[in-house]
Amino acid sequence: MFAPGLGPKATQLPAVMEVSEEFLQQAADPEDEYPPGLLAHEVAHLWFGCLVEGRWWDDMWLAEAVADYLSELAMVEGLGVTWSWARIGMGAKPDAYVTDSVPGMEPVTAPVPEAADVQTRPASILYMKGSCVIRQLAALIGDDALRAGLRDYLDRYSGSAATTDDLVDCWSRASGRDLTGWADEWLRTAGVNTLRPELTLAPDGTVASLAVAQEPPAQGGPLRTHRITVGVYAREGGRLRRRHALSAEISGPLTAVPGLDGWPAPDALIVNEGDLAFARTRFDERSWRSLSEVALDVGDPLAEAVCWAAAWDMATAAELDAAAELDAAAELDAAGYVDLAVRRITSGALPVGLARLLAKAVTVADRYAPPGQRPTLRHRLAAAIGAAMDAQSSGRRSRGELAGAFAASAEGDDQLGLLRLWLDGGAGPDGAP
Repeated sequence: MFAPGLGPKATQLPAVMEVSEEFLQQAADPEDEYPPGLLAHEVAHLWFGCLVEGRWWDDMWLAEAVADYLSELAMVEGLGVTWSWARIGMGAKPDAYVTDSVPGMEPVTAPVPEAADVQTRPASILYMKGSCVIRQLAALIGDDALRAGLRDYLDRYSGSAATTDDLVDCWSRASGRDLTGWADEWLRTAGVNTLRPELTLAPDGTVASLAVAQEPPAQGGPLRTHRITVGVYAREGGRLRRRHALSAEISGPLTAVPGLDGWPAPDALIVNEGDLAFARTRFDERSWRSLSEVALDVGDPLAEAVCWAAAWDMATAAELDAAAELDAAAELDAAGYVDLAVRRITSGALPVGLARLLAKAVTVADRYAPPGQRPTLRHRLAAAIGAAMDAQSSGRRSRGELAGAFAASAEGDDQLGLLRLWLDGGAGPDGAP
């Protein structure tokens, strides 16, 4: 039912999905991936939120996070949108890392004294972190066990209310693994951990050992259990391509990752390559040099999303240590981040999550660069965006995203004049908003 003046984009009640009439125009664009994801989220609420509801507001994640997770599965398995998780990794997930790192951060589930207090719960934690934690659990216990636990939960509590412990118990039975500790770590404790590789080479240049170091959240918190993949990359002409992948369960401050001993030294290692874990990542110096040279284009959207999330985090935190030995152009300050984005969008096929990458590049140029550098960075970014719009490989949707970013970053008489021409009804780019 399309409802004028509806506050949210859509909401699900038993047997009735209410959708804002303002959503109609957006839903009419077949290239816009947001409408089917939103509608899948609301359909999932027929089971999680209507058939079974949380007993109190502290269990809202039982509806919202589960619906978010299932909507992404629907995109991947139902519509064949294989890059859906990569899109999240380029935008909403890094933003959730930021939210989960500030003072006063809240976990996925926490006591809610009064119903009105739920309005202050951060959506990026309740929805995004919650759904990513569920995806991480699927990697830890297996997708079959995760789905069996959800079916058990619906069967046991159909037509009634349930709690976090009820769903965790269902997953524990389905997996044969006590997940009480997992729930305490991931659902009831706030904060995001950081993972980084520690590679040791033998005198002959081969790999002697590989381990993954884990740091606690910035505000304090546990060293958690993660199921990750470490991607091993080598140069192939002017590209970086994966040669091997190592699966590991990470816990504690340092976890050895076997399977690479004696191999030639990799050109790059990407921790959490499949973006299964809800964790920040960093690079060793050798890896960052190689990744920077190819502007983070590693041939896989999920792995690239992990790299861009780390780059954004490093740039906004002014972490230059990982790039200390590199040329100034590769340092990951604001100018370095804009340089990466410029080289990436002008190097060939546009990345998944283009709009999110461009929005972050504009933000870095506007807010994180020294004031004297901002006009130059904005002009350079807008020029690169214009070149990408002129490329034959960009489709209508991409051209619209590029046009929006051009408008946000235009600087100088030439670029502002072109923007004015568009606004006055001149020949603007196809797909421009």
